[in-house]
Amino acid sequence: MNKINNKTSFLVLLLLFTFQSSFATIYETTKNGNFNSSNIWTPSKPNVNWNFNDTIYIKHALNITSTVTLAGYIEVKSSGLLIGENKTIEIKRSSTFINNGEIYINKTAYPLKDPLLI
Repeated sequence: MNKINNKTSFLVLLLLFTFQSSFATIYETTKNGNFNSSNIWTPSKPNVNWNFNDTIYIKHALNITSTVTLAGYIEVKSSGLLIGENKTIEIKRSSTFINNGEIYINKTAYPLKDPLLI
């Protein structure tokens, strides 16, 4: 009986992981504006509950008006710009952050045990 429960538990966890992974979204900026504005993103503003499988491409100048938390694959393209005087960008563990543009932020929060690609 215990073996069936362990196998069943494993199968359920595997299916949940697969189900979660299937909802990865690619977000891109469409114009300059505030990071938290929904009208500058396609297909929509990135979700507050970040999916580590999501991809975010920042192609425009974005103002950071409050603390921003990022997770997944985040890339500031060469045309991208992040500006936030005395604001914080928090990058979640197991994320990739690549900067090919410009970033003017006074604070970053990141787990020091992991590498950060900027």
